[in-house]
Amino acid sequence: MNILLVEDSEAVACITTEYLRELGHAVLVTDSAENALILLEDTPFDAVITDISLPGMSGIQLARELLISNPNLPIIISSGYQTIGLELNTVTILPKPFDLSELERALTEAGRLRGSA
Repeated sequence: MNILLVEDSEAVACITTEYLRELGHAVLVTDSAENALILLEDTPFDAVITDISLPGMSGIQLARELLISNPNLPIIISSGYQTIGLELNTVTILPKPFDLSELERALTEAGRLRGSA
């Protein structure tokens, strides 16, 4: 899969990129939702993984925008918060910290949810 990772923490972005590559995926990283929207205009991605807390537009706001413009795009929101009160039932939540198997499970779930939407 070609995955867009939206993460403003360089350390988390590096670890997540390493995990995704280990799972056999191509990854492009950006540090803001605004940049992600620009990248999504020109590049087809198979999934988006976004942090919930980003400078400017949040990961939740990004997910809402993506559901309008790309309704079949699998979206994973990664969060260190216990509950985030997200009412977007076609978005997969990935609690932080996560390991390789949890990331793989979230990608599978996101693809399944978006396929049934």
